[in-house]
Amino acid sequence: MGVTIRIEGFNAQKTIDRIINDSVGTFMAETTAKHMRKYVPEDAGILATSYITRPFEIEYTQPYAHYMFEGEVYGPNYPIISDGVVMGWYSPTKKFPTGKKIKYTKPLAQSHWDVPTQKNQSRKIASEVTGYLKRLR
Repeated sequence: MGVTIRIEGFNAQKTIDRIINDSVGTFMAETTAKHMRKYVPEDAGILATSYITRPFEIEYTQPYAHYMFEGEVYGPNYPIISDGVVMGWYSPTKKFPTGKKIKYTKPLAQSHWDVPTQKNQSRKIASEVTGYLKRLR
């Protein structure tokens, strides 16, 4: 015959509300972005630092962020040439995937940089979020 024990005095909703709220979500997003930076493609460092955090969300705001995240060159891209030297590139507003993969120069940079962050940094992030929660008590 089984035994049922009722736990009294524990407010599960209060605990959930303490853990899942905007303050914790924003801290988690900022912490994740910090640990994600090593995997974000970088030339001048603009993309890795151009983001907005919201609770449990990071949005990279550079116009080319999507292309870098997908890891595929979008085009067409036309060279701007002055005196025989390529000075830059022009791209029309509407772009399409070219099938060509982006070659990142930063050692750990890659497309879908959230995946290696989750795989390699999740314990560090969880530890920092846990510390944050303990400070909120």
